[in-house]
Amino acid sequence: MAGPLRFAVLLALQVLVCGRVSAEADRAQRLSQRKINEMAAALETARLALIEDTGLRRPGEPLAAYFDRVIQPQAGEPLVACALRVQGYIDSLSRAADATAAGRHLVAVDHTGTANRLSLRRAAQALSLLPVRVDKLKRAARHASQTSHFGTVSYHHWLGAQFNETLELVLAAYSALRDARS
Repeated sequence: MAGPLRFAVLLALQVLVCGRVSAEADRAQRLSQRKINEMAAALETARLALIEDTGLRRPGEPLAAYFDRVIQPQAGEPLVACALRVQGYIDSLSRAADATAAGRHLVAVDHTGTANRLSLRRAAQALSLLPVRVDKLKRAARHASQTSHFGTVSYHHWLGAQFNETLELVLAAYSALRDARS
């Protein structure tokens, strides 16, 4: 092949190969509908573990009042059992945070409509804050277990507020992911 023709063929081949690599990398970073659904399911599982599965929420009880109440030892419940129950709540939130790591950043999707992009942006914002909130809960529980704060009313009120704020993030992310399409 002559010099200019050979150069053109090599350039076309490079563009073709690089274009294919870029397209494969783009597909790898795309968020599939299955992954969106899995993340929503992880958030729903955490919500169920904190609210529904406990059997402690009273009909019509606001979440703030519910967490204020359930973070405290229940009637006849030893302090150690209460601490383990609270740790179980934190663990379920931690599992949700781990399972939703892929949604913390905006990624490419096929459905690029405005409503879908806004849903994914809201989900990413909430999910990016979730690990921070869970770490705060872990530190608070660890600190309380090492001091005498766990049994105090002010501590329970503060921790209940932290759980409420964290669950609000879970609910916001779940709502956004429920409306999102890949």
